[in-house]
Amino acid sequence: RSEGLVVLTPRADREVVIPWGRRGFIYGEIYRASDGARRDRLPLGDGGGLAPYHGLRRDTFGRYVALLGGDDGGVYRDPSGGIDALVWRHGPLTLVSSDFSRLPRAFWPQGLRLDWAAVGRFMGAASAATSELGLEGVLDVAPGAHRGLARLDATTLIWSPAAFAASCDQRADADLADELRGRLDMVIGALMGGRRRAAVEVSGGLDSAIVAGSLGRLGLTDQIALWLNYVSDRPEGDEQAYARAVTAAIDVELTAVRLTVCPLVEADFAEVARAPRPPMNALVPRLDRDVAAQLARHEATALLSGQGGDAVFYQMPTVLGLADELRRRGPIALLDPMVAHVASMLRRSVWRVAADAIGAHDPPAEHRRPIAAVPKSLAQARHPWIRASARSAPAKRLQVIGLANAHVATGDRRLTRSADLLYPLFAQPIVEFCLQVPVAALQRRGRERALARRTFADRLPAIIVERRKKGELTAFHARTVAASLDFLRPHLLDGYLVAAGVIDRGRLEEALRHNHLLRHAGGGEILVAAALESWVRHWRS
Repeated sequence: RSEGLVVLTPRADREVVIPWGRRGFIYGEIYRASDGARRDRLPLGDGGGLAPYHGLRRDTFGRYVALLGGDDGGVYRDPSGGIDALVWRHGPLTLVSSDFSRLPRAFWPQGLRLDWAAVGRFMGAASAATSELGLEGVLDVAPGAHRGLARLDATTLIWSPAAFAASCDQRADADLADELRGRLDMVIGALMGGRRRAAVEVSGGLDSAIVAGSLGRLGLTDQIALWLNYVSDRPEGDEQAYARAVTAAIDVELTAVRLTVCPLVEADFAEVARAPRPPMNALVPRLDRDVAAQLARHEATALLSGQGGDAVFYQMPTVLGLADELRRRGPIALLDPMVAHVASMLRRSVWRVAADAIGAHDPPAEHRRPIAAVPKSLAQARHPWIRASARSAPAKRLQVIGLANAHVATGDRRLTRSADLLYPLFAQPIVEFCLQVPVAALQRRGRERALARRTFADRLPAIIVERRKKGELTAFHARTVAASLDFLRPHLLDGYLVAAGVIDRGRLEEALRHNHLLRHAGGGEILVAAALESWVRHWRS
C-alpha cells in the first residue's frame, strides 16, 4: 500500500512487486540500463508530472508495469510489452490489471461490449490487437505509453522508436559490433540472473542461434533445462540440421519434436479466447500445448527465443535502405557499392533499384487480396509507434512496423499461464541501439542482418552465419487449414465476423477451398480469423 494505491497479486508473485519511492510500485522485472543489475527498490527521482516515467525509460529496462499513486498518479508500461496493463473505473476506484478476466466478476469493467471497428482492424493486421482493445468499457496502456489515473483519457507515448530512428550512428562496423555484443550479453545475463531453470527455442534460424550461442559464451547453459526444436513434415519446415549445429557448438543436447497436421476443433481456440485480447499468439494449438507441456515436464519457468530479431536486426529485403541513404546523403549515394549489393539481394538490375529508391516514400503496399475488409496499412496506422514514425526515413519506418508486429508474440497463450516469455533481442537496450544504426550498416554488402552475422560469427557455426534462407511453416499452416475445413467453414462463414462485415465473405469462400490453399499462402490469415471468431463468440456471451 502507498498513497491511495493498493497492489494485489497472487501469493506467488509477491517478490515481483518493487517499491518505487514512497508512493509507487513496479510490478515485474526491472534492471539498471548501465549494467543489467536487477533492482529490488527504486527511488522516485526528482521532478513531477511525467518526469518519473521518463527516468524509468532512460535508466532501466525489463518487463514491467509501473504504478504511481497521488494526485498525479499514472501507469506506465515498458516498451517490451511483456506485461499487459488495462485500466477502468469501478465506482470510486480506478483499477489496473494485466488480465481482468481472472478477477472476481464483481470487479470487472461495467458495460463491456465489443468495439467492432477495432475488431475489424485486428483482422486487417494482428499487430493492431497489441495497441488497442476490442472491448468498450476498458482502456489499455500501449507498450512505452503512460496513462493518467485521474484523467483516463490522458495518454502519452513516453518511449517511441521514432525518437531513436531519427539518430544516425555512423561509427565503424567494429565499434558497432562491440557495443551490440556488450548490450546483448548484459541483457541475457540480467534475464537469466534470477532463474534456475529455463528452456530455449532453437528454431535453426539466425536469431535463436544468436541467443543460444550467447548463453553458451556466457557460461549459462547449466541454467537451461531444455533446448527445443519443432520439425514439420515438409522439407521447408525441417531445420533440425541447423538447430543441431547450434547445440553441438555449445555442447548441449537438442530435443526435436515432430509436428504433424491435425484437424482443428472449436475447443482449440475457445480455451485461449477468454482473455481481454484475442489469442493472436496461439494460432497453432498443437504447438502451443506441446511447448507448455514440455516446459512443465522439465520444470522450466521461462522460455527464451529469438523473437523480434527479424525486425531488430533488419531481415526485410528491401530497397528502402538505399532510399534512406539518398535522403541523408543526396544523389551521391547512388555511386555507393550499396546499389549493386541491394540489386544482388533483390535480384533486380541496378537501374531498377536506383529508380525504386528515388521514388520510395513508404513501405511497400500489400498486393495479394486478403479476406479482411480493413486494409493492412489502415489497421497498422492506429498503432502509436507507427503513427509516431510517420516522418521517419522509409527503411526505418518499415523497421518500426516490424517492431510493432513483434508485440504479437507477447500475447496470452497456454504457456504464459505457467512460464515467462523472454525475448532478449527485443529488449529495450538492443532495440534502441539497432534503431540508431543506419539500415545500410545493418544490411552491409546486401546481406540481411549483416551486422548481427558479423557481430556474433564467433558464437555461431558457419552453416548458420552463411545461411541465406530461413525455414517456414507456411505450407504447414495451409495444410492444417485444409484438414480443418469441416470445422472452419461453418465456424467462419456462419460466424459473427462475416455478419459484421469484418471479413469479405466472397474472398473467404475462395480462401477456404483446397486448391486455393495449395496455391496461395493464406493459411495464416485463416488461423487469425478462426482465433478472432472464437474470441468474439466468448465476449458476446
